[in-house]
Amino acid sequence: MKQAFSYVAVACMLTAALMIISCTASTPSPLPPSGTPPTTESQEPETEPVSPPAPAPSYEKIRIEETDPSFKFDEGWRRDKDERASGGSWAITFQGYGGVAIPKVDIKFKGTGISLVHVTAPFCGITDIKIDGKDYPSIDAYAATPQNKITSIATDLIYADHILTISPSGESNPAADVTTGGPEPPPTPIIYVDAVEIIVPK
Repeated sequence: MKQAFSYVAVACMLTAALMIISCTASTPSPLPPSGTPPTTESQEPETEPVSPPAPAPSYEKIRIEETDPSFKFDEGWRRDKDERASGGSWAITFQGYGGVAIPKVDIKFKGTGISLVHVTAPFCGITDIKIDGKDYPSIDAYAATPQNKITSIATDLIYADHILTISPSGESNPAADVTTGGPEPPPTPIIYVDAVEIIVPK
């Protein structure tokens, strides 16, 4: 009788021990205190691929001599050959030359800018400039000693066909003396047109 009771007691004790082990294994881990954010793995933010900057547009200058068909001279201009000229010759005029009150030249070009190749000298005057009929700053061609010069007229034009119009204003720098030189001392200051340089995309 005592032996049977002891078997029963041992069995009960084993059963109780198994239940305690089972409960301990299934108990969830404690939660963090209230207000504490759950711990997560840090992740680097995704970044968009950056495209390389577009290359800046490139341009080049093209020189066109005054003998080119794109130059349309009124009556009242004279072309002189001279080894100092860009292409071996240049065109000369002044107000009233050849009986023309204001002789002009229209130069057709296609580009985003244009410069005038001309002469500056003590006897040279002021040149009136227009592009597509719009007035641009005049060019004062006075200089104490004669020299060839390139003067920028425009650099921000739309790439399209344009017309540059050049004519003598009949005026001159106060320091100029139209009677001191030139091929023929005229009644008004001389202007020279040698060539133009056009800015075009490459």
